Amino acid sequence: MNTLILNVSRRLSSAAFQILVASVVAATPWLSTVAIASESASAVAQANKSASVSADSPSVELVNYDLFTQNEAATTQPPAAPPAQPLPKNPEAKPAPAEKTPASPAATTNPAPPAANPQPENVFSPLPASRQRSLFSLLQSPPGQRPFLNNRLSRTPDVFGDSFIPVSVKIGNDPLLTGFARADLPLGGGMRRFKNEHARALPTDRVFFLFNHFHNALRLQTQNTSTTDNVDQFTFGFEKTSDDGQWSFELRMPFSGDANLSGNDVAVDSNGVGNLVGTLKRIMYSDSTFVVAAGLAVVAPTGSDASVTFTNSRIEFENEAVHLLPYLAVQASPDENWFFHAFAQVDVAANENEVSLINTTSTVSDSLADQTLLYLDASAGYWWYQSTDDSGLTGLASVVELHYTTTLNDADTANLTGGFIGNLDNRFDVLNLTAGVHSEWSGNTAIRFAVVVPLDRDERFFDSEMQVSIIRRY
Repeated sequence: MNTLILNVSRRLSSAAFQILVASVVAATPWLSTVAIASESASAVAQANKSASVSADSPSVELVNYDLFTQNEAATTQPPAAPPAQPLPKNPEAKPAPAEKTPASPAATTNPAPPAANPQPENVFSPLPASRQRSLFSLLQSPPGQRPFLNNRLSRTPDVFGDSFIPVSVKIGNDPLLTGFARADLPLGGGMRRFKNEHARALPTDRVFFLFNHFHNALRLQTQNTSTTDNVDQFTFGFEKTSDDGQWSFELRMPFSGDANLSGNDVAVDSNGVGNLVGTLKRIMYSDSTFVVAAGLAVVAPTGSDASVTFTNSRIEFENEAVHLLPYLAVQASPDENWFFHAFAQVDVAANENEVSLINTTSTVSDSLADQTLLYLDASAGYWWYQSTDDSGLTGLASVVELHYTTTLNDADTANLTGGFIGNLDNRFDVLNLTAGVHSEWSGNTAIRFAVVVPLDRDERFFDSEMQVSIIRRY
């Protein structure tokens, strides 16, 4: 009996041992997985500890990205205070035992939750949306954002200008240089042409008054006599902004004294009503120191006609052409003292003017088209004095400018029975120099004075010019 029990025990022990070995073998992959997970958790903990210890010295990429994003938001919101960084932990230091103090009866509120550890920014995050712009969008101002007021760009003085372009014609029996007379016709209040003067790229709310004296601006030459006359022009106008300063509309109206040129049997006559000019301007790009604008001026033929009387005949020149003048303007103020302007403008006649030869027996009419002109203007100025006071002299600046005018096509002619009318000089290139002084009073009123001299004595529209202007900004 004992032998039977011993044999059964041995078989049970052998089966139990085999079951144990099989269990260990089956559990081996699970134990490996647990070991790997444990090692991964240890690595993550070590990385978090390293990030916490080195929080005071972030990586170069993170610093650069922070500066990048701060520069992006510098014009829209003040920089936020940096989050508090946790102090490095010293594994050898032991915390001092806290002293037990009796709790105040008033301190019954729940304690504030501990501040969460700041997480390092993701240096691989995408660029802000404001940086993801197309090339065309760089030529446009941010919507609803007007260039900064009361800074050096908004205080930049307007360009002065040099404009005076009369209608010069020759009258004779043939289109050769044997003309009977040559006359400058003072159309539209002394001059028919318009160009951007006393203006700038930045739209501005203002009213203004301009006075221009052109010395020896009108000429009358015949076979026997030669005479000249001055032109005094007075211009009233205003400019009004809209759409948060992105657009502006300007209207100006010139007047002049009557022109009386007379020689032997020849006389030129015209009254002093000028052509009404409306200008629409739009900012294409702007920041705190630079503005690019595009505009279109439309000259309406509201001005006076002109006539030339000689012997027993009279030539009437009717002011009928509408002129379109697209332009591009640039304004810059790189520092507190210097400022610059540049204008490029084309003058195109949309229709022609009617010319008539009237004598005692008949009337002959023809049309005469104005030449297309190109204006290029550059201006540089320097502030000698600036003040933030609300009264008295608050600014004084000097300005130097160059103005170039050229023709882009040949001159048209009108052939009349017994007479010929046209600009036989055909092309011309005129370069003028302007020097002016700009003074500001009470911060928003400008009183300006300038002189203009032609740099080419052979090709010129006048001998000299004097300008006085008053501009009130509001």
